[in-house]
Formats: sequence, C-alpha cells, structure tokens
Amino acid sequence: VAMCSTALGIMIGSTVNDPSVAFEFLPPLFVPQILFAGFFVRPELIPVWLRWIRYIFALTYTVRILLIQEFDGSCEDTPNGKNACQQLLDDVEADPDEMLWYWFMLLVLFVAFRLVALTILQRRALFF
Repeated sequence: VAMCSTALGIMIGSTVNDPSVAFEFLPPLFVPQILFAGFFVRPELIPVWLRWIRYIFALTYTVRILLIQEFDGSCEDTPNGKNACQQLLDDVEADPDEMLWYWFMLLVLFVAFRLVALTILQRRALFF
C-alpha cells in the first residue's frame, strides 16, 4: 500500500506546479478508495454499474490481503468463529487462493502510476 500510495502521490505531484494544489486532488482520489474497497461498504451494496471501479484502487487489494492474513484459518478455536471469519472474507470477496493475484495487482498499479508520472514529467519537461 505504501508503495502504491507513494506512486499515486508522485503521479499527482507531477501534474501540478504547486503542492497545495496537489492536496486538492487527494479527497476525490482517496475517499472513493475507502468506499469501494469493501472496508466500510460491502461490495454488493454498491450499484452494479459502479462496482468495476474498485479494481483500479490499491486499497481493494490491500484490504483483501490484510483480511486473509488475519482471518484465514485463525478462527477455528472460538465457537462460531470459523463462520464469522469466513463471512468477513466473503463480504469483501477475498479469496485466499488468489493472494498472489492481489500482490500482482498491487505491483501492476505501482508500475502503472510510476509510468504515468514519468510520462507526465517527460511531457512537461518539453515545455519548460
């Protein structure tokens, strides 16, 4: 998450001249991540035509990775714990078998944000 967030920050910073302007881009970028990642709102409560957006946010994959690490196979000791943990993983659509896919997508997002920032900086350098 830190690397993807840093790459996103660099991408935003490369588009503006003033750092205070970059701060104005943060809420429109991070609030949807919180809403669509399944952290506060379950994915099935999001309208179908908006659900695809969660796949372009790093927080979606990060939440899934963290929940799998924390709750997959660790709740068997408590009564009804296994069902509660599985329900939590199902609510955010986190599949333990797809853990490598989630890590790969974080890497893809990191590289994509960095490449976009590099492209923006190269184009801006031509006009400097």
